[in-house]
Amino acid sequence: MEQGAQRFVYNGTEYVAGIEWKLKNASSAEMSWKDWLKQLKPEKQDGYALHWDTRIATTNDRTLLGLGAMAQAVSFGLTEELRGLNVLVALSDDAGSILAAFVLAAGRPVLGRESLFDTRQALVTHCVSLLEEGEIDVLYCLEDLKPDFPDSANCVTVQAVEADTRKLSPFKKAQLANPVLVAATLGAALLFAGFQYGPSLIALAPSSPKTVPMERVVPDWTRFAAECSDALNTRWPSIPGWTVTTTGCSPPTLFGQGKAYKTFTIVAGHNETIATRIAQVIYAHWPRPVIVNGSTITIEEPLAMHWQKSKAVATPVTALDFQHRVARRFVGVLASIATTREGNRSVVRITTQAGYADAFHRFLALADADLISITQSKGKTTLLLVPASPRERPLLSHIRPGAA
Repeated sequence: MEQGAQRFVYNGTEYVAGIEWKLKNASSAEMSWKDWLKQLKPEKQDGYALHWDTRIATTNDRTLLGLGAMAQAVSFGLTEELRGLNVLVALSDDAGSILAAFVLAAGRPVLGRESLFDTRQALVTHCVSLLEEGEIDVLYCLEDLKPDFPDSANCVTVQAVEADTRKLSPFKKAQLANPVLVAATLGAALLFAGFQYGPSLIALAPSSPKTVPMERVVPDWTRFAAECSDALNTRWPSIPGWTVTTTGCSPPTLFGQGKAYKTFTIVAGHNETIATRIAQVIYAHWPRPVIVNGSTITIEEPLAMHWQKSKAVATPVTALDFQHRVARRFVGVLASIATTREGNRSVVRITTQAGYADAFHRFLALADADLISITQSKGKTTLLLVPASPRERPLLSHIRPGAA
């Protein structure tokens, strides 16, 4: 059937399926320079956007305005065990006329477009093909669809799906970039783009006859670990009726900013209306970013990244070998480990019994890994890791004489 975001009615609630997921505020390491420049042009943006964590989806279909993603509703209902796996979801709408399939990795949609079908056979063929590739841990399907799948598929029945659409991230009117800001950002990007891509992008500026010398750098993970730990241990606002459920740190991207954060949820038994009003008073005076999503509040503290000069080069490594290296380093505290695909790279998700100090110590001992994020929830620490990859940037002493 025709692919593209469409209304999807499940248990009487309207969602959107067939979404194409992209990285939101993707770093230069995660997109080509052409794609990065393309996202700066407001005339190329679609009219409505749905933001979910690091993901974004866009559409020009006004009828989808205000609707949330079917994938997010399913993700919110996953058990803790399933949330750590690669889950292939197979669903049918209430009328049985639209069938959808999408993959959730660590509770988030993989990049790319969700698949829609108009026959059960097409859905089953697609899902079985994905299962045979060996990257899927669990097939998660409706009870009504189970008979259509072979016994070898071991379909797990879909349980809870978030029916309160107020808790989902809806499609909203996209905020188009300010043309003046776009021009300024584009100029800065062309000046510093070599930080990641080397001379090839800087050569786009024909008015500059000189070649800018480059230097190779790597993240100073030791310093980042210290600053993350310091940030999480500083005084954060205490909100009566709320409890901290998740803490973590994410390194900054090339054109973005890193963060330490804490997520609060309402304590069971507390009146949600009263607790929310109290929280509004407290976080209204908090000088840092505050994200409110239904019954959860996330408070952030910015983190910077520091870089070290390096002569290292990226060493090719298979996803399996990298996962084995990580597993060996976390032996004794390992709770679970899995490798997922994020765009064109493999990401190892490792959950451990270690605290922040021990987890950072083991990560730093790897030496050949980069950190995407580190989080702690319910006494367990989870890290997302990728093989280390040096970056290139314009030589600072060439741009600013005397700079180190």
